[in-house]
Amino acid sequence: MDIKFDLPDPSKRSLLAAVGVEARSPYTPLRIHACGQNVTLLMLVARVHCLSKIESYFLESPQELQSPLNLRNEAAAVSLLLSYLPGPGQEEGCEEVRQALRQHCEGLWPSFVHGDASMQADSVRYPADDSPAADFQRWAADVGIQSNIRIAKFGALRGCAAGRDIEPGENLLSIPAAALIYEDTVRKTDVGRMLSAIPDLAVDNLLILFTMIDRHDPDSAWARYWASLPAAFHTGLSFPPTLVHRLAGTAGALELTRAQGHLKRQYDATRPLLAMLLAAYPALLSPAWFEFGQYTWAAELWYSYAFEIEYGRLSEAGMLNFPAFRPCKEGEQVFISYGPVPNLKLLCYYGFVIADNPHDVVPLTLELPAEEDAALHARRTAVWERLGLATEHNLSAARLSPQLLAALRVAVATAEELAGMETGDDPGRAPLNPENEAQALRTLDVALAQLLDPLEACPLLAGSPRAANSLESRQGVAMAGAGGQDASGVDMEDATGAQDSAPGLGNEVHAAGSVGPGPTTAITPELDENGMDDGWVASSAACRQYVLGQQAILRCAQRECLARLRAAVAGV
Repeated sequence: MDIKFDLPDPSKRSLLAAVGVEARSPYTPLRIHACGQNVTLLMLVARVHCLSKIESYFLESPQELQSPLNLRNEAAAVSLLLSYLPGPGQEEGCEEVRQALRQHCEGLWPSFVHGDASMQADSVRYPADDSPAADFQRWAADVGIQSNIRIAKFGALRGCAAGRDIEPGENLLSIPAAALIYEDTVRKTDVGRMLSAIPDLAVDNLLILFTMIDRHDPDSAWARYWASLPAAFHTGLSFPPTLVHRLAGTAGALELTRAQGHLKRQYDATRPLLAMLLAAYPALLSPAWFEFGQYTWAAELWYSYAFEIEYGRLSEAGMLNFPAFRPCKEGEQVFISYGPVPNLKLLCYYGFVIADNPHDVVPLTLELPAEEDAALHARRTAVWERLGLATEHNLSAARLSPQLLAALRVAVATAEELAGMETGDDPGRAPLNPENEAQALRTLDVALAQLLDPLEACPLLAGSPRAANSLESRQGVAMAGAGGQDASGVDMEDATGAQDSAPGLGNEVHAAGSVGPGPTTAITPELDENGMDDGWVASSAACRQYVLGQQAILRCAQRECLARLRAAVAGV
């Protein structure tokens, strides 16, 4: 059989063309025969198909896709191929592909583990029969959810364990559409019909209002699901002002303030509607259900638990299937991928962060020079737009983006250099010349220092040693760079990133409860099954880890920037 890949994105077709795979039309699927000898080609195309925007942004060469790009992309590529294969034993060539993917996953999976002993089956503990979690599992079976996973505890935290040995491509979970809470199922309920009568009610508000009301209905079809949910989610949307203030000077403080303000304005705009509902149904509704805290709880539920279903994802039987991409032994912990999500989004909408998150980024905004004559500015803007360059960029711990470097080269280009770009020079492929490259990198170095300085003054890092690469110590970089020396006096190649020595979130919170640097009196907060506490100790630790991650990314960017600057200055 042939596997058909839909590739409507022209940039992805261009990437494939660069490695010798022609996907000629966005309307004609790329067809590749499923057999053992084509596994390498199938994986290449699947990697491109599953490439995220941020992964494309940092891609230096299409040749990188000939081998695994990162664990997320590789897992998504394997999952995609498995979803195309028929059941075991139906096609001989497909069995060769399936076996090759299985072997690939077995080699790939240890990279995910990182020595996490909590994955081992002998550490798993299952909920008591009279617990809300156990009742939720019984409800799931009652409504037709087919599950090969079980709610379980690994250490102090809740997760899921494989209910039996699972092969790649087998479904871990199959959910009938009728059991899902979404617009169609909500509008079929009594509460949904009541809310649907309200003119111009947005779908988002429909779902939030439905949640606020239906969770209190003992006769609801989802009553046992509601009962299994935590009393508080502890996401960034409900962080107290004191905690947000401790993030002062970071993009996190700005994003949390913006998101919380948006939620409050949305609630205030909804209050007349809530008052109308209470007046119309005083015997059915309670004012306590409609307080801002309840609105926030419902919004946090949808932001952190909801997912989008791609068109055509439901099977012919009307089931939403979640297949495994790797083999799982009974009792082993099973994970779901959140995708390439940076720590700021995780903190704001999920309440946790990941130490050494490979998808974490620091946002960086560029501005074209304002103090130049109008004609030169118009030429620079025209080149900028023709090349599709942006002012909004991202930094990662892995590398500087080719798009960022191209934008910097254009931003500092002289009239003569702009003339070359107008006639074909591509600043995205390579440096234009040593002088332009040095000026672009000096500009970036100053911008990095301006981002790093407030981070190192962040209240969450109070008491931490201040690095010698702060803005005050780096202001001479442009002049010192011309002489081939680093004005900071620090060998950036030997500088240690913050995350290398920082304890992980689990150690900070669950072992000692300490969220500050240095020796402290141990505080052991009472954690819920999600590792959160009402004293915001775990959340404070997550915020600190977020800041450390931002700091580490900026230091990595500085090291690369200065290494490139030395090379450029040497060529002047």
